[in-house]
Amino acid sequence: MKQRNGFVSNSSSSSFVISRSKLTDEQVYKIENHIEYWNRVVEVVPGSCAAREEDAWDIRVNEEAVGGYAFMDNFSMVKFLKHIGVNEYDIEWDGHLL
Repeated sequence: MKQRNGFVSNSSSSSFVISRSKLTDEQVYKIENHIEYWNRVVEVVPGSCAAREEDAWDIRVNEEAVGGYAFMDNFSMVKFLKHIGVNEYDIEWDGHLL
């Protein structure tokens, strides 16, 4: 029988990268401010609830790409990116954060 000693975690992490050329300035703004934006529109998205600030993704933007990282994936970035019109084929999941 195998035993594991030490700290064991079932935490998950996730990341994404999107080429800046695939996004509008408005989409970049919404990604950078995803919690604030989501909480303004949540009432019009069926089956959704408000997001907490502690669920925010670490978002990084440069001239070439927009990337995000979350240690505990409690905010549905997939649903959010779809809501703001990002093409799912333009998203590289678990890509290298900027």
